[in-house]
Amino acid sequence: MPTYNSKVFDCTTIQQAKAIILTPENGVSVDDRWISETNWLLPLLLKHFTKRPGLVLDFGCGIGRISKELSANGLTCVGVDASSSMRKFAAQDVPSPAFSAISPQVLTALTQNGAQFDYAISIWVLQHCLDLEVDAGKIIQALKPGGKLFVLDMKFRALPTDMGWCNDGKDVAGFLKSKLNLIAEYPYNPPNAPTNLLTSSWIGVFEK
Repeated sequence: MPTYNSKVFDCTTIQQAKAIILTPENGVSVDDRWISETNWLLPLLLKHFTKRPGLVLDFGCGIGRISKELSANGLTCVGVDASSSMRKFAAQDVPSPAFSAISPQVLTALTQNGAQFDYAISIWVLQHCLDLEVDAGKIIQALKPGGKLFVLDMKFRALPTDMGWCNDGKDVAGFLKSKLNLIAEYPYNPPNAPTNLLTSSWIGVFEK
């Protein structure tokens, strides 16, 4: 049986972190994906995240790519990442008083003590989580009633293991649809997007 390998997400430089977050695909470089996808996603997010000020949970924040843009647009963001190296680089790359990066354990403690978020995002994350129900449940618990969740993911799971990337057959979209109300869907189509991702990815906006 393959063993889950979370060390895949460890990094020693920001550039290495970026290559983990957005892998080069079909000849499209990490830097090109980073700029194109980020600029394309931001208007979609702001279309749904209208409350100013509003509190955003960035689940699987990496080095804070999306939080950096949202915090520059009047939102306060709390990034959550299981990788301590990602959190370290997030603090460096997003030097904003409207952003902080914490561990999943801290998120659990906060929500158990009543913390709630207006919005949540999970970009290319739930497909990789070992326990989908537990991690997605943390996001759902953290949302206020009426709070919105924006998800971009693959249509299949890709778990990092000692035997490579594995699909456990769980349905991220189906699970979220069973717990939340789906209010919008979008095709994944940033400029110059890797062609293999155009049909293998999905975007959903959910409301609690």
